[in-house]
This record gives sequence, structure tokens and C-alpha cells, in this order.
Amino acid sequence: MEVCPTSNLAVCPQATGIAKFLPHLVPFYEKNHNIVVCCDDTMLFSTHHGTEMFEFMNAVEANPPQLKELLLKNVDAIFDDDAKAWVRQQIEAYRVD
Repeated sequence: MEVCPTSNLAVCPQATGIAKFLPHLVPFYEKNHNIVVCCDDTMLFSTHHGTEMFEFMNAVEANPPQLKELLLKNVDAIFDDDAKAWVRQQIEAYRVD
């Protein structure tokens, strides 16, 4: 599942501008879905991928090891099979302790 927290906030007024209150993020994360955090329209929403990842991880109250686990799971969603091994290696090299 692909999510873009900032653009989701723009269309979900009940979240009052706080990603944690988006009704779909926490339940999908808790069900261990493969959630790919993306960045939707950087110019319109004045955001970038780092901010989107921060907002998502803050909303689901995840820690760095959980982020790493999510990113490793995301590798399976990459369409370019030739890139998967390299991306997985880059993520594995990231220290979270």
C-alpha cells in the first residue's frame, strides 16, 4: 500500500493536520501491511521524502529498527528486479543501534 501523509492530510480534515489522526495509517501498519511511504507532489505540498517518512513513522510510533524492517519489506515492491539486491544491501548497511 502506498501512502503520502502530507497529501492525505490535505484531503482528510478530521485529521486536523496531524498524520497520527489519519484513520488509515495506524490500522494498516498494525496489520503488518507492506506500506510504501511516498512523496506526492513536492511543489504543491512543500514536502520531500524525508518529511513524509518522518510524519509516517511519528504517526505509527515506530522506532529506527522498525523503520529499517519496513524499508526492507518495501524492497519486494520494487518493479526493477535487478535493483532489489543493491537496494536491500544499502538498507542492511544502515545502523539502527
